[in-house]
Amino acid sequence: MAAEGSGRILAEIADMVTSRIAESWVSATVAAQVDDDRADFVISYLDSDGNSKQMDIEKAIEIIPDLSDRFTSLQEATADGEKGVWSRCQYTAHSDGRFDTEFSWEPPDWAS
Repeated sequence: MAAEGSGRILAEIADMVTSRIAESWVSATVAAQVDDDRADFVISYLDSDGNSKQMDIEKAIEIIPDLSDRFTSLQEATADGEKGVWSRCQYTAHSDGRFDTEFSWEPPDWAS
């Protein structure tokens, strides 16, 4: 796994998502499900008052093609030698610059 490459990709995802949040925010989360044929995303954020909100659909649609490319690149950069590429990722960017990622190899919802 190329940590430098995955760090750059994660920063790009954070930039892409948070630049479309029009208000003060604490964290932004992308729940991604990705396979060879499809990618689905749920984008939400926590505002500065602690309210959880979904990203405006029109703003989300603008970034879906690029977001899909970035998550596919992230899959390649973070593939596990034994398990291969993950199919689910919970990615959270925090306003202080930190980020958290959780990967799962459970099949996407549409595969079951």
